[in-house]
Amino acid sequence: LDFYGFELVDENTGEIRRLSDDSYKSCFRNLNSASHNYLRITRILKCLGEFKYEYLKFPFLAAILRESITENTLSNCLRSCKDYWIETLRSPEERRAIRQYARELVEYRNKGMTPPKSHKAHRPRPTSAVRKQIDVEH
Repeated sequence: LDFYGFELVDENTGEIRRLSDDSYKSCFRNLNSASHNYLRITRILKCLGEFKYEYLKFPFLAAILRESITENTLSNCLRSCKDYWIETLRSPEERRAIRQYARELVEYRNKGMTPPKSHKAHRPRPTSAVRKQIDVEH
């Protein structure tokens, strides 16, 4: 996360934020200009799911969408996020929810508004089938 300009806020939820000092700026510049990192991020996200860290993907994607759409700091990442990274989410409900969040951010932007700080991506509760899969994996 540090390499990409982020830090983990909550280990249980996977919430992240951009680094608090200005060091995120050079990381974001690099991420925006070095698209070879995008395939690496796809692989990292897939690995998270394989190693029982699926829950970390959703907050990462929400942060990337917020930075790309609202803050316009990672605009070059948006296509990879929409076309590849969201697709790494195993849960169809989570994929729908994160796409809905992206649409909401675009609506705010199109209206010339910034979403309130309280506007967050809402992760759906796991269905019983997903909960069973998680129980089997753990």
